[in-house]
Amino acid sequence: MDCIKIEHLEMDIDRVSIQTPPVNILTQQLLEEFITYLNTNSPSGLIITGADGIFSAGLDFKALAQEEDKLQLYLQSFLSLVQKLSTFNKPLIFAISGHCAAGGTVLALTGDYRIMQEGKYQMGLNELEIGLPVPAMIVDLMSNIIGTKNAYQSIMFSTRFNPTTAYNIGLIDQLSEKVQEDSLLKMKAILQLEPTAWSLTKQNLKRELNEKMMNSLTEDTTSIIEFCKTETFKKSLQKVFKK
Repeated sequence: MDCIKIEHLEMDIDRVSIQTPPVNILTQQLLEEFITYLNTNSPSGLIITGADGIFSAGLDFKALAQEEDKLQLYLQSFLSLVQKLSTFNKPLIFAISGHCAAGGTVLALTGDYRIMQEGKYQMGLNELEIGLPVPAMIVDLMSNIIGTKNAYQSIMFSTRFNPTTAYNIGLIDQLSEKVQEDSLLKMKAILQLEPTAWSLTKQNLKRELNEKMMNSLTEDTTSIIEFCKTETFKKSLQKVFKK
């Protein structure tokens, strides 16, 4: 695989690193490789991380400007990956190694635990900055983590949080100077718990959220595709490309 790096660690833990430099955008190839990995592997626990200083800058803007069939494939792949990660029934930790924007933050919201590297980094759902509406399933994910009021304000104002503020509002669970080491330590601690009981409890806790996401998946995909075809969004993308 070219866009993700898979490491098999101790205790049957896998670490998957996003590697689409320079800013780890979520390309079509990366999404497909990630989905293939999830469909063909069953580690005891999964850690997802990025590169030093950058977890992910989010969606591939060029993919959003494609013709309808390729745009549909791209958005379906992204939302399918989000759903697969949210329903992953083993421990899932995100080692946020730096900046984490938009689609990168969406992925991190699916985790059971988020550890962020300390430093001058930012994290948040800033889709409205590029004129892209936030789908219902992603609103539900954000609300589930930081509460309805915080989710509303952070999404509607395209807020990007520094690590300390992200921790204070509950967007991340731990700050770290050594995010890779600390994420592995946390995973080992989780795996001390009885795995079947842990997985069943996770399913119980996330059942309502995952059902809501499943029910809105098709409608969300269709509505975003239709919006991306509008002249309004095309003009917004042109402004992004000129930056």
